[in-house]
Amino acid sequence: TEVLIDRTRVWLIARLAASRIGWPVISAFILIIGFTMSELVSAYPTSGGIYWWASKLGGPKAGYYTGWLNLVGLVAIVASVAYGTATFMDYSFSRFSDSWAADYSLRRVFLMFLVILVFVSLVNIFSSHLLAVFNNISVWWHVIGAAAVDQYQTGQPPSPLLIAAGLVMIGADPSDFIDPILSCASAV
Repeated sequence: TEVLIDRTRVWLIARLAASRIGWPVISAFILIIGFTMSELVSAYPTSGGIYWWASKLGGPKAGYYTGWLNLVGLVAIVASVAYGTATFMDYSFSRFSDSWAADYSLRRVFLMFLVILVFVSLVNIFSSHLLAVFNNISVWWHVIGAAAVDQYQTGQPPSPLLIAAGLVMIGADPSDFIDPILSCASAV
């Protein structure tokens, strides 16, 4: 059991170090990239974006390849996120409905994937205001989620309200988790 306790202690310390040291360091490097890109944007103010920049900096071939690689990457990312969402939604529905779980098929997941793709496409094409609302929700979701993770990793008992909000966000029933968490928190 001592080995297990030591491994657990090392794991908890490593997670704390990753969130307290690693995250700010990586964020600083990302800011440097952002500052570099903003300098580039101010030097080449155009609506062509990265294709135009690549053409000016590396020639026409660089712009051509940049455009195609960006398009392929965008299609792959959108498709993978939509398929992951369809899989997650199917699994979530299966957790709450036995009849849904009994009728599982990849065809159903694929149809959900197509519906998600059509919905996302229509929102992107016709509703920029709705995208702004989604972006604001995403920001607060990430801020509250990061605060909850940080509060959990510091060893302080998390607030029940924060836990309930996080559980509701992921679609879980908070009443199944609050009592065990509170009993662990009171033991600390």
